[in-house]
Amino acid sequence: MAVYAIWSFVTVLTLLNLHYLRRGAKWKSGKGFEKSTTVFWLGRGSGLFADARSKLGAFIYGRQLFADAYSKCSSKNEIVKISTISVPLVLVPKTHRKWFFKEKSDVLDHRATGFDAVESLYTMPCGHILDFPTHVKLIHRILTRELPNLTDDLVEEIEDGIQKYWGSDTESCRSVDVWETVLMLVTRTFNRISVGKPLCADEGYLNNTRRYVTSIHAMSAIIRVFPSWAKHLVGPILSIPCWYYYWRGKRYAMPLIHKYLEKARMDPDKCEGFSNKPNVFAMWIVQEALHSQIPREMNPETIYARLMTMNFAGIHTSSFTTVNMLLDSLSRPDIFKDMEEEVRKTYHYHGDKWTQPAVNQLKYTDNVLRESMRLSGPIIRLLREVKAKNGIEINGVPLPQGTKIAIDMHNMHRDEEIYKDATVFDPLRFNPSTGREMPATTKTSENFLPFGHGRMPWPLLCKSRDKANRCDDHHEI
Repeated sequence: MAVYAIWSFVTVLTLLNLHYLRRGAKWKSGKGFEKSTTVFWLGRGSGLFADARSKLGAFIYGRQLFADAYSKCSSKNEIVKISTISVPLVLVPKTHRKWFFKEKSDVLDHRATGFDAVESLYTMPCGHILDFPTHVKLIHRILTRELPNLTDDLVEEIEDGIQKYWGSDTESCRSVDVWETVLMLVTRTFNRISVGKPLCADEGYLNNTRRYVTSIHAMSAIIRVFPSWAKHLVGPILSIPCWYYYWRGKRYAMPLIHKYLEKARMDPDKCEGFSNKPNVFAMWIVQEALHSQIPREMNPETIYARLMTMNFAGIHTSSFTTVNMLLDSLSRPDIFKDMEEEVRKTYHYHGDKWTQPAVNQLKYTDNVLRESMRLSGPIIRLLREVKAKNGIEINGVPLPQGTKIAIDMHNMHRDEEIYKDATVFDPLRFNPSTGREMPATTKTSENFLPFGHGRMPWPLLCKSRDKANRCDDHHEI
C-alpha cells in the first residue's frame, strides 16, 4: 500500500505538470476549460494554470475544501462546484437531496459514475457484463429469500475464519493485522455463499480474489488522475495486475463452473423453477443462464465474470465497514462491553445458536453499526451524472449533460443542524427526523446515507429487516 501511495503521488505531480501545460496553452488562446459564470467554484482562482492549481489543491487539501463547500454552500441551499483530482463536482444543495435520490435514471445516471469511479473500462476484464446485471436481479429475487437457509453456513464460515485468523485463546494477548485478517474473513465468508465448499476455504483462491479486488481499487485510483486523452494509453498498462489476477482466478473457479453447468443440465426441473441444491450463488447464475437460453449468459466466461464482479462489489465495502465498527467500538470500552453483553445474552436465549431471529434482536449492536457507518462509513460521497439531453437546472443554474453532481455524505453526517453533538460516537442517539429511537441500519434516509438511499442505493437496493437481516447482500456478510 505504501508503494501505491507513493506511486499515486508521483503520478499526480507529473501528470498535472504535463497535462496542464497543454491546458494552459488552450486557456491563453481562449479555448480552455469550461468557464463557470453562474456556479461558484470553491478553491479555484484565476490566472495561468488556474485549473491545474485547483486540482493540485484538491489533492492536498481536498478534505478541507469539501468541508468548506458543505458548510458555506450546500448546507445553506446554495449550489457550488468544487475541484477534484479528476473531474469537478457540483454539490447538491440540501433542499435537493430528495430529488437527487428519486429522479429517474434517464435524467440522473448512477451507473455511469460507478463505472467511472473504478475505471471499469480498464480495470475490470468482466466489465462488459455490467450492462446486463443479471446477478443483481438474483440477489433481490433469490438471495433475500434464501438467506435464512444460509445462516448456518455463514456462521460456520465466520467461526472457522476467526479461529484461523484470530484464534480462541482468551488468556494471552497476540497481535493481529485487523485489516488483512478481516479482509480475508470477509472474502472467505462471502465466497461460502458464492461458490461454496471447498473452494471458499482454498487459500490460493482467497488470496488471488483478495488481490484482484484490491488491485482494482489501487489501479483505478491512479488512472483517475490522468486526463481523458491519456487514459487510453496508460489505462491498459496500469491495469495489468487486475487482468492478471482475473485470469489467474480461472484456474480455481472454472472447474466448478463447468461442474455446475453439467449438473444443472442434467436437472429436469431446471426450467421449471429454482433449485437450491447446491445452494450457492454460482449455481443460481448457472440456472438463470440455462433458463434464459441466451448463449452469452450460458458461456462459462460470463458466469465467471459475474462471480468476480460480485466479489469486487462486496468484499472491500464490507471489510471497511467491519474494521471501522471494530475500531470505533473497541476505542470505547463501555460501548464494546454493552455490545458484548447483548450478544452473549441473545446467544444463550436462543439456545446457543445463531439464527436470523436471534440476530434481529441485537438492537444495541445494530445501533453501534449504524453509528459507525455514520461517522466512519466506507463511502463519503454519492455521485450522479446528468444524462438528460437538455441538461437539468438547480436553483436556476443550468447544468449540461455530462455534469457530475454529488451529495457529500461525510460532512452531512457531521452536520450539527442534523445530528446533535454530531462528532460524538453515540449509539443511543435519537432519530433527528422523528425524535424517536433510531431505525435499523437497513433503513436509510436523506440524513443517513451509509451506502445510498432511494431508487438505487449503492451498491444494491437495501432490503428491509423483515425480509432479510442485512443492509444488502454484501454489508451483512
